[in-house]
Amino acid sequence: MPRESDPRPPAPERPRAYSYVRFSSPEQARGDSLRRQTAAAERYAAKHGLILDDELNLADLGVSAFRGGNSQRGALAMFRRAVEDGLVPEGSFLLVENLDRLSREYVAKAAAQLQTLLDEGITVVTLSDERVHSRETYSGQDGTIEFLATILQYARAHEESRVKSERVGSAWANKRLRAHQSGERMTARGPGWLKAAKDGGWEIIEDRAAVVREVFQMAIDGQGKHQIAHALNARRVPRFGRAAQWHPSYVSKLLGNAAVIGEFTPHTLEIDGSGKRVRTPGKPIPDYYPRIITEGEWAAVQSIRSAKSPRGRHAAPGATVQSLLAGLSRCPKCGGPMGRVSKGRRSAPKLVCSRAKAGAGCVYRSVDQHAVEAALVRALPALSHTVPIGGSAAAAEAALAGLEGAADALTSGIERLVDAVERGDASPALRDRLTQRQAELAQLQQEIAAAEEDVRRTASALVTHRLDRVAQGFDAAQETFIKAPSDLDRGKLNALLKTAVREVTVNYDAGTLLIEWQHGESSSILYTFAAAVEGASSGAAATSGSPAPGAPRETPAAPAKR
Repeated sequence: MPRESDPRPPAPERPRAYSYVRFSSPEQARGDSLRRQTAAAERYAAKHGLILDDELNLADLGVSAFRGGNSQRGALAMFRRAVEDGLVPEGSFLLVENLDRLSREYVAKAAAQLQTLLDEGITVVTLSDERVHSRETYSGQDGTIEFLATILQYARAHEESRVKSERVGSAWANKRLRAHQSGERMTARGPGWLKAAKDGGWEIIEDRAAVVREVFQMAIDGQGKHQIAHALNARRVPRFGRAAQWHPSYVSKLLGNAAVIGEFTPHTLEIDGSGKRVRTPGKPIPDYYPRIITEGEWAAVQSIRSAKSPRGRHAAPGATVQSLLAGLSRCPKCGGPMGRVSKGRRSAPKLVCSRAKAGAGCVYRSVDQHAVEAALVRALPALSHTVPIGGSAAAAEAALAGLEGAADALTSGIERLVDAVERGDASPALRDRLTQRQAELAQLQQEIAAAEEDVRRTASALVTHRLDRVAQGFDAAQETFIKAPSDLDRGKLNALLKTAVREVTVNYDAGTLLIEWQHGESSSILYTFAAAVEGASSGAAATSGSPAPGAPRETPAAPAKR
């Protein structure tokens, strides 16, 4: 049975407090900022008899509040959604070190964000001075004075960040100017076939440059991006980046990268009204890089690419999502992504291993997309209400505690090494050990940030809320899927699914979908009987492209109800 939830739970006898921690730079992560802010919240809650919440992990580590990154996409945005959804009781407290931890945006917007929280019945406390911000604070006798003091705080914070931003922007503008005037290298990052030289220029990595030249020659000879990727994978040609194999998309980017003829296009980074980063290309700089192919080869390939790009061949920006499992489906053999393949209107779309399609060694086996989607639409409304959510958060918290303990021990060791250096022991061995320990701490801090994200992702209240939304969304989609599958809003359902699901393995041998949930649990549903019956009777693999007989008629036994 679906859970019943009141939109706003009654406030407990003791108010609940939520600690919000934010800092904007990695250097602060290696310092004392996190411990200081967390400890202050614990002291305030104990002093005033508040219940300090341990479910919502409200930490924006390395996130700037100047452009609204924390309020648009970070933990603060999550807290605001939890307030709006009724998961945070009215009368609760939000504990922050200073108001600039919430926002450093321009004054009117920062004040409006604070006002939104206050209107929802949330009391904000700044721990540095234990000042209370509530509806009563600004509506009382001294409300105007309190409001002006708040405005001044936000104005000072915004001005500090604005000046810093302008200085950084000016520095990059000067770098772009020098690059245009003298070809001076802006950064040490370059294309995959080059590396930064000690003299400030670039050094060609000859074996990689040879691969690039071969790719261009293959394109001139009439081979497409899929054929080129297939050939490189078949010969096990080493990749440039972290990808497991050559992808057609990377081949396409390589063929369109003007860096092969020495051209570099600097970009400026801006933040739009929604807080999204927007990169704007500037004027190209010729001969910034060393050339590795001729102008004639470049022109020939661009002419071929232009002729091979008829309208509709490539998805345009904002193209509609055509599969419920876009970005989620995984191959049962290699674990790589599966993509949608359609050979025309008269052919039913299939899901195929992307690695196999690129000729990178996996098994090419197609799966009827309609059968998979039918199983999801039918099973998810009930399945979302039976997924266990109990132990995952505790495991994530235990992992985080272990990492934090290791970081504390490493920090103490670094402090002892620093003390030894300051006392005059500056031996090379000691300095090398200090450098190594600092590198280990930096790596550990990255692991801690990832672990904190795991804790936040597995918080039981939010997991339950996300699962409920998936159940409601797919329940509402059932009638549309049955009557007119082509009318289904797959983009909306796919986005909804990604809030709760990490990946779905399409096991075509067994005819099942293994759903890995974001909070660490897993579920399995049957999408076709053909594979299951064949596998049970003969142990053979499912026939390629075997269609499912409509929606699934059963699912395996559901796990214990939450």
